[in-house]
Amino acid sequence: MPGAAPPGAKKAGPVAPTQPLARYSGPVTGPGDGYAPVAPRRSGARRFFVALLALLLIVAVPVVSAYVSYKLASGENPFAWPPSMDLSHVF
Repeated sequence: MPGAAPPGAKKAGPVAPTQPLARYSGPVTGPGDGYAPVAPRRSGARRFFVALLALLLIVAVPVVSAYVSYKLASGENPFAWPPSMDLSHVF
C-alpha cells in the first residue's frame, strides 16, 4: 500500500496526553470515621471451630471416599448397614 509504514517502524515523536490530570486533593479517610466500613473481628472460639471443621473435612472426605470405592470394587453395597465384616481376614 502506498504510504504505509514498514513493519516495526516507530512513530514520529512522542505522543503527548490530550489533557493533563489534576492532583486529587480530597479528604483522607481512615478506618472507622464513617466513610469506610470496618469489618467486625472474629472471636478466637469461632476461628477455632472453623479450623476444626476444615480439619475434619480434610480427613473425613478421603476416608469415606476410600471406603465407598473399596466396597464398590469388591461388589458389595457400601450403604448397607451394618457393614459386613469378614473376621477371617482380620485375625
